[in-house]
Amino acid sequence: MHFSVYNGNCILQKLNVMLNLSQKLAVVTLTLSFSAVSASYSQKTETKVFNDVTSTHLPVDPEAHPLDVVLIDVDKDGDLDAILALENLPNRLYLNDGSGKFSWKKGVFAEKSHDTEHLRVGDFDKDGHLDVVFVAEDDRNHEFYLGNGDGTFKDVSDRLPGKSEANGLDIGDVNG
Repeated sequence: MHFSVYNGNCILQKLNVMLNLSQKLAVVTLTLSFSAVSASYSQKTETKVFNDVTSTHLPVDPEAHPLDVVLIDVDKDGDLDAILALENLPNRLYLNDGSGKFSWKKGVFAEKSHDTEHLRVGDFDKDGHLDVVFVAEDDRNHEFYLGNGDGTFKDVSDRLPGKSEANGLDIGDVNG
């Protein structure tokens, strides 16, 4: 499952995602701006009423400026995790603990900040594990990680063909 969030012209944008987390319906709303990120998260209870669990389930970082997000199960535990492409901060992986609570798993991606604009996920080396590509605009430092299937990744950014300014990214199999 992939959802892109574009943040042009300093306009706040919202991404509403219906997720099935631990057999419960949940709604995630990410509000993005050039200066802050906030998140709202609600879980459906047995009485079919949504309770705001933002403060207990989602870490909020007012310094972060995410430009793209992918929701995937990186550790194969059956729960959707979130990978964020951050502008001028290191990119991040947030693991879902199964109850819908997300926590930042530090040190997964490069600790150096880049002007990351977009990310895409695919099984590029056909080993059954999802891999991640991040592209950057102004500093032209793209990142490429091969997934190990357990929520960890191997940095293979040196396999990318040089530096370029990237304002978009898509993936596909062009040769069958």
